[in-house]
Amino acid sequence: MLKLHSPPEQLSIFSPVTLLASFGGSGFISPASGTWGSLAALPLASYILFNYSSLYLLYLSFALFVAGVWACREWLIAVEGQDNDPSMIVIDEAAGLSLALAFAEMSLFSVFLGFALFRLFDIAKPWPVSWLEKRFTGAFGIMIDDMAAGLIAGILLFFIQTYG
Repeated sequence: MLKLHSPPEQLSIFSPVTLLASFGGSGFISPASGTWGSLAALPLASYILFNYSSLYLLYLSFALFVAGVWACREWLIAVEGQDNDPSMIVIDEAAGLSLALAFAEMSLFSVFLGFALFRLFDIAKPWPVSWLEKRFTGAFGIMIDDMAAGLIAGILLFFIQTYG
């Protein structure tokens, strides 16, 4: 059963920090808030892939990464570090998915496969994703492991599309 959560009492639901960190509120859906955050990013990433070029997905991923580091830092300051990687923060999934889809061909199958591979690597956290998650803390730590998962998913997606 789906549940909607509220942001911590220190943060307004309409603050830029909350809206960015939760990627428009998608991080408040549970269970599997990371999957909901990835699904929320899928229409924007798909639109860019099908109407512009993969380079713009790289730009989007980088912009989400920078905005995410800021929003995560502000979130952690507001809640005084109560949780090192709150499940409500899903801008990291949006950034990582955008990076993975930068390697996708313009087909629904490639988008679906890129999404599935990204979620697999984000959840399973193989090396070096797990190493990055343990090595870095704070806002950068929240963001960097999902970027690594997105990069690994994107590279594997490229090889599957090219040689599979």
